Amino acid sequence: MLAQAGACQSYEAAYNLEVLMRDGLTLNQAKESVINDGYSDGSKACFSAIKQEINQMPYAFPLVHQALYKRSRR
Repeated sequence: MLAQAGACQSYEAAYNLEVLMRDGLTLNQAKESVINDGYSDGSKACFSAIKQEINQMPYAFPLVHQALYKRSRR
């Protein structure tokens, strides 16, 4: 698994996570694919930036948002 050093395209990564999850991948499978495709370098800082994109626009990334922030309603 080779990734470009320092590559973090947070919006593109968030978008691709959503598309991949719509296609049936799990969150972890989608994250691996985003790293392999070069949208993320796999670092904690990059994933934090991706999560920030998702938090700012949960309506644009509903599947990823739900997967990241599962809140049980009891």
